[in-house]
Amino acid sequence: MGEIAECAARTKGAAFCWATVNLRVGPEAREKRRQAARSPKAGTTPDATILLIHWTHFESRPRSPAVHLRDWTQSAMQASSQPMRALLVLVLLVTANVRAHIHPSLPEPGTLDGLGVNIHFTEPQPGELEMIRAAGFRWVRMDFTWAATEPEPGRCDFSKYDSLVAALEKAGLRAYFILDSGHPKYARPAAPGAAGDTHPFTSRAGTQEFRDAFEKWAVAAVGHFKGRGIVWELWNEPNIAGFWKPKPDVQQYIALAKTASAALEKAGLRSASRTFPPGLKHAAACECLAGPATRVVALPFLGACFGAGLLDVFDAISVHPYRQGAPESVADSICFFPPR
Repeated sequence: MGEIAECAARTKGAAFCWATVNLRVGPEAREKRRQAARSPKAGTTPDATILLIHWTHFESRPRSPAVHLRDWTQSAMQASSQPMRALLVLVLLVTANVRAHIHPSLPEPGTLDGLGVNIHFTEPQPGELEMIRAAGFRWVRMDFTWAATEPEPGRCDFSKYDSLVAALEKAGLRAYFILDSGHPKYARPAAPGAAGDTHPFTSRAGTQEFRDAFEKWAVAAVGHFKGRGIVWELWNEPNIAGFWKPKPDVQQYIALAKTASAALEKAGLRSASRTFPPGLKHAAACECLAGPATRVVALPFLGACFGAGLLDVFDAISVHPYRQGAPESVADSICFFPPR
């Protein structure tokens, strides 16, 4: 934790970072947590295995970029052979030429208020969220899948997420929901003798029908929870085949992001100006949108997104720089700026 604090302090005013620690626990660990919740001991924290640290760089987009994105990417790649450092150089080049306006739903720059965990459930067991909060986390990241919340075209059911959001708010935690996965209704039907489209159901993501249906669902979802300070992330790792089949297509992702953002603006859920007066709190007309949540620091994918104008769409830029080393090595890789 000391390394994270040092990194946050050293990059304050240059690039805004917050970490998401991904906790994945098996049945045995989950049962231990349940038992601990029934008879908690003073000073206990969740028993889980930390698999990765998820550095997400939030930065408001420039309205009129002074440096072409291609030049940013080239400069970043030349600055260091380590992708994580390259991304920070890219962010610094952006902030050096524009005035940043941090979205009011995002954590304060230079603090650890953005530390969170990734979960995969909507029904927390007694004591789980309280332990997450007691461990110092403030955010919970969770999939908000299309097919699970729109069982029939045009009919949405957000009841499970209503319960989850209520539980998070009661525990003093914030929600970071991922608008992700396609819908079987808008997937390519199976050919004779062949298997049909499977999760994440993106075989027709490049069609207007898919985008139109996705935007209607996204507007319904964001509108249902408007004004509650939720950060909405557009998809999860669209740059790998596991989350965008049959293969990643950055142009399809760009089109989807622009369509969804425009629909949210038209519905009065986001402002096109992206100017946030000091002291502004969560507002229904000011919902926060993040992306593209790439797997690893995929500069070609990110560069295509930025060059196509997604810095004018997102309030936050997210990446998943998975590591093979220990979490403590993160600071050594990215904190290379001298103290101010």
